[in-house]
Amino acid sequence: AALLQSEFAAHWRSKAALLAMGRLWARNIFRNLAILPDLDLAPLPRLGPTVVCGAGPSLERALPFIAESQKAGLLSVLACDTALAPLLDFGILPDLVVCLEGQAYNLADFTSLGDRPLELLADLSSHPATFRAVRGQKLLSSVSIVPSAFLDRVGSLGLPLIPCPPLASVGVHSVHLARK
Repeated sequence: AALLQSEFAAHWRSKAALLAMGRLWARNIFRNLAILPDLDLAPLPRLGPTVVCGAGPSLERALPFIAESQKAGLLSVLACDTALAPLLDFGILPDLVVCLEGQAYNLADFTSLGDRPLELLADLSSHPATFRAVRGQKLLSSVSIVPSAFLDRVGSLGLPLIPCPPLASVGVHSVHLARK
C-alpha cells in the first residue's frame, strides 16, 4: 500500500509540474528552435573518466581532488550549472556545463564565467538566454517531457539533439549524459 501511495504521489507531482511549467517549456522550445541557426552546435564529446559536479554539500571537500585529477588529465569535469561558480572560484574550468532550467533563475550561475568560452549542454526547453550567456560550443539535449507528437516531430528534424528521459533534476540529468 505504501509503495502504491508513493507511486501515485510521484505521478501527481509530475502532473502538477507539467501544468505549472508546460507552457514555459513549450515557449522556450519554439524560441530555441528559432535561434538554432545562430548557435555553434557540436556533438556530444567523448570525455573519458568523468566526475559530475553538482552544487551539493560534498562539492567543497572534493574540489582539491577534482582540480588535481583534472590537471593531471585523469578526469574530465562535467558540471551542473549551479556548480559552475564554486568550480571557477577554485580554478577549475569544467569541460562541459549542463543546464536544464527553463526559467531565468539559473542565468546568474554563469556570471562568474565572464568571457571565458565553455562548452554548454542545454536542453531545448532551457531558457533562451542561456545560449547567449555562455560563449563557446553548444550541445542540445531533448528531454521527452511528455509523450507528444510535437516533440517526436522536433526529434525527427535531424538536429544534433541528445534524447533524454525526464529525470527531474539537473544532477541526475548530468549523470545520465556523462554515461552517454
